[in-house]
Amino acid sequence: VILCRRKEVDIPELDRYYIFEGNTTLRYIAFAILPLSLLYMPTKLKRPFDDHIRPDYHDVILDSIADGVFTVDDNWSITSFNRAAEQITGVRREEAVGQRCKDVLNADVCEKGCILRKTIQSGKSIVNRTVNIVDAEGRRLPISISTALLKDEQGRIVGAVETFRDISVEEKLRKAIAERYFFE
Repeated sequence: VILCRRKEVDIPELDRYYIFEGNTTLRYIAFAILPLSLLYMPTKLKRPFDDHIRPDYHDVILDSIADGVFTVDDNWSITSFNRAAEQITGVRREEAVGQRCKDVLNADVCEKGCILRKTIQSGKSIVNRTVNIVDAEGRRLPISISTALLKDEQGRIVGAVETFRDISVEEKLRKAIAERYFFE
């Protein structure tokens, strides 16, 4: 986010804040996955920004995020897929981009309860929903997902973004605790 240009906006009760401008996809993803406190920060916390940003920095930023992140267009085709998404799913970015998300993630909710579809239909983000995917090795993997809309400058929906993280360790611990508690 600090790699985007900024636009000063006056919000009387909050001092001066900046709205970030820059690469459209990066802006959409930033608004979808970053807390508002990181997007709207008081000017005294800001650092100078470089107006000469390399165009591939949005990939660098996405690949720096520990959670899996992918975006889809209005045809459900994956348009971006970060490094963490590759590691969690076992699917390379080159193989994922251009494919339908249901064909890459093989989630248990894809056909009958697609979370991205619910987000697009309702216009509301969904946060920390647990689903199961099948990774490239055929293993069932529990993940926690969050979704948000991608909108263009006119406010039209152009796709969606999903972030996800592997929660298999947490699930194993939860089961172990439940079994121990139940049998004692």
